[in-house]
Amino acid sequence: MRVIFHLSFFASVGMILLFSACRSTSDTLSTDPNLLPTGREIVERFRAVQGCQTMKVETRARVTDEKGNEREFLIVTYQKCVDGTQYTLWRVISSEGEPARVLLCIERPEGSVETVTYLPGFQKFVEIHDLGREDAIFGLSLQESVGDDDLYLYRTLGVERLDQQDVYKVEGRLRKDADSRFARVITYYQRETFLPLRQELYNIRDDLVRIRRYVRWAPVDGHWTAMRTEIDNVRHRKHIVFETMTVESNVDWPLSFFDREHLRNLTIGAQ
Repeated sequence: MRVIFHLSFFASVGMILLFSACRSTSDTLSTDPNLLPTGREIVERFRAVQGCQTMKVETRARVTDEKGNEREFLIVTYQKCVDGTQYTLWRVISSEGEPARVLLCIERPEGSVETVTYLPGFQKFVEIHDLGREDAIFGLSLQESVGDDDLYLYRTLGVERLDQQDVYKVEGRLRKDADSRFARVITYYQRETFLPLRQELYNIRDDLVRIRRYVRWAPVDGHWTAMRTEIDNVRHRKHIVFETMTVESNVDWPLSFFDREHLRNLTIGAQ
């Protein structure tokens, strides 16, 4: 998903939340594929709803591990859209005084994604190409934070009831030429808005490894923005809550804000 999950780091990007937490039911309303939009059409409708964005978002993230220990982070997301190219700069600041982490991501209209971080100890830039790296962004994979729409072939499984709402149930299966630790993805899209409410991610053995609940969305200057999302990392037994604190859409930055030199300076300054 091209979420802002972008929030989604988280996000990011994230990544990156209008409706209450979702629970799936088996109350199917229709399964005739001839009466429903295709899976790809539904995915594209959501992408069109979000669009390319220029804004600043501050998100609070809270991680709870299997022992009940909690950690909190502040995630600051800067985005700029130029001719269909989405520039995103993430800063993740720990409440425990750890150095901030900084990541730069550039998504181009043709589908290419450039993701870079800077390692001050080695004085070098590192490009992240492995979408499945779970530690790439705040304990999530890069795929979850940046987006994964083009990795899958989609089909609409039907219309169901999810927390008293009509939703499209869409299955994505990994393309043969694509690489991901998630071989299958099930997403439930609200029928009227095409906003996702819940997503289930499965590995190659078809084990459920991640559950993402989009708890609340809100419109901000014509764009739907994820305000709260909750993620259950089944494998590591972690629960992550992302809450959007502020959204500024009347801001802009020069392209130099999203270049490698600025990334390096921000990283060094956070040490």
